[in-house]
Amino acid sequence: MHLHKFIYSLNLWDSYCPMSIRKIGQVVCFFVLPCSLAFTWFINHYPEYFPTLPQELAIKLVEFYGAQNAEQVADLEVVIGFVTGLVIFGGLSLFLFRFKSSQHEV
Repeated sequence: MHLHKFIYSLNLWDSYCPMSIRKIGQVVCFFVLPCSLAFTWFINHYPEYFPTLPQELAIKLVEFYGAQNAEQVADLEVVIGFVTGLVIFGGLSLFLFRFKSSQHEV
């Protein structure tokens, strides 16, 4: 018996996640990723609208990333913006799904 068939036979998926894999994929493809990309573009083109990282944290991130020049630091800025966008819009979509599912239970 294959592992995925065994896990599906346990019928645990419905208790942990009421939405289907297809719906999750659609939300990620059509909401989270485009919004994260737009957020990354906006945060890199208009940094004056956003708070800066503390200097100690920025130095630690540059050391961890291993940036050696300004171009690699710019790449790190893009990565930080994209990850921040993923967290923000992923959390927002999770909140909206929870809110929507709580409205259906009433």
